[in-house]
Amino acid sequence: MLATSLPLAAVVFVSLWLVLSTVISAIYPVIKGVLPIAPKPRATILLLLCTIPLLASVAITVLEFTAEKLVEPHCHAECAAHVPVVPNEAIGWGFLILAAFLLTPALFRLCRHVAREKRLARLLGAVAPRTCGSIRLIDSNEPLAFCAGVFAPTVFVSQGLVRNCSSDELQAIVEHEQAHGRRHDNLQRWMVSLGTFPSLSRRRLLSDFRLAAEQCCDDAAARTLGDPLLVAHVLVKIQRLKWRNLQG
Repeated sequence: MLATSLPLAAVVFVSLWLVLSTVISAIYPVIKGVLPIAPKPRATILLLLCTIPLLASVAITVLEFTAEKLVEPHCHAECAAHVPVVPNEAIGWGFLILAAFLLTPALFRLCRHVAREKRLARLLGAVAPRTCGSIRLIDSNEPLAFCAGVFAPTVFVSQGLVRNCSSDELQAIVEHEQAHGRRHDNLQRWMVSLGTFPSLSRRRLLSDFRLAAEQCCDDAAARTLGDPLLVAHVLVKIQRLKWRNLQG
């Protein structure tokens, strides 16, 4: 029987998630103006802004329908005290369908992300059979370097980039990508994407978070190597190599 509090709890959870996420997206242009300049605290605040709606919705729903903290338990004739429940099966099904409809965008993003990760793993397994320490080498002339994987990040560097960079430049590139792995930026980007509903401000949130994460990794590489100018030089060089490949 669906005449329980579960369907109602599902609707409350999704509705709270939608409302809180919409509020965060709406006020983000104002919040953005007072965010810290330093990339690390800025990235942390952006991550919190995007995940608080989901986490708060879960917490409030659990408190309301299990811990009975936000709704006063009540009872009717000849029954025990209880939290709000769905009065009949038809309404229960309606609430579940509504919750599923509201969850569709988030579920779609989740499925798309999982499918993309699986496809990327297959492709990388084919083009990066060799390893060099903790780095996997991609058999490609394109100047590529990236960190892939959500729970076990791996750094990939292309042969084309290796041929066109000095050892110091490659070390800066690897340090940058390994910083992405240590920060679990791929997982954080997934959390940011999943935790916010589609809106114009959502795109700004995602873009600003990616920029802050990149700047964090630039800073980490510069601190490790003790040479911020080398990191800046490498960033410019990679862009030039990509542009040259496009022109060629």
